[in-house]
This record gives sequence, structure tokens and C-alpha cells, in this order.
Amino acid sequence: FIKFGPESNQKLESTLARDHIEFIKSKRADFEEIYEIHLTIESEVRNNNSKVMMDQDILVQAYDNLLANAREAGAGKVTMRFAEKKNFLVIEFIDDGKGIDKEIAEKVAEVGVTTKKNSEGLGGNIVKSSISFHLGKVYWKSNPSVGSTVTIILPLASEGL
Repeated sequence: FIKFGPESNQKLESTLARDHIEFIKSKRADFEEIYEIHLTIESEVRNNNSKVMMDQDILVQAYDNLLANAREAGAGKVTMRFAEKKNFLVIEFIDDGKGIDKEIAEKVAEVGVTTKKNSEGLGGNIVKSSISFHLGKVYWKSNPSVGSTVTIILPLASEGL
């Protein structure tokens, strides 16, 4: 599990959003092979100087979790879209899996909430904790038989960082 707080060795570093996006693009083939999905990565980030305070390893672990969940829900395609909106980096995961009921989507970040038979229901909470560590927010929206969209919102770093 990820350990957060003063006793952990996790730390946020000022990272250019474009560098993070390029890093994720460089891992696309690995993600596709591991999760047996077609992954499209899109970027609408236009400001080359936008920075996010992040621990890239923690974010990648959250992305891994979301991609695994998409695959387990029957997704064959996932689009990962990065955009800059106001003072935030917005990352959307859009899949074509079977989706989940609205009631589950609203509670998916709670420990113990799962749609899987052999799961302890920790994945959504791990994603939420990872994003909260970055002072961000995560939202799940799903439509049964159509797919799910997970939206991650991370604050951009202040100037001078």
C-alpha cells in the first residue's frame, strides 16, 4: 500500500505537466500490454510552462488501478485525456466497459465498495487517497452498458515553483 504522511518517503515535486504527459505517453505500450486494452492518450494542454506538484510514482499507481478496473469491466478501449482548465490539470479516463450503477459510482471511493466477487474494495479508495495526496479531487461517472469516466482534477502549481 502507499504510505502517506511525514513517515513516508513520498514527496511532491514541481513537474511540468507536459513532461508528465510525455512520460505517460512513453508508457502507453506497457499499459496496453499489461491491461490488454487499446489506450489513446490525448493532450489539450497548451501552456508549456504549466506545472503540477506531484509524485509521479503515486499518480502512475492510481492510473494503473483505473486501467485495471476498466479492463476488468470489459473495456477494450480507454482514452486518457489531459486538459488544462483554469488553474487545474484535468485528467479523464474514458472507457467502453460495462459501466456500473450510479449508486456504486457515488460510493466507489469508500473502502469495501466493489462490484467484483474476489475483491476487498480497496481500489477506489487507493485512487482517492493518491489524488488527495496531490490536493486533488477524483470523480466517477458511469452509465451501465456504455462505460465509465473517471475525472481527476489536480491544482496547477503557483508561479515560482
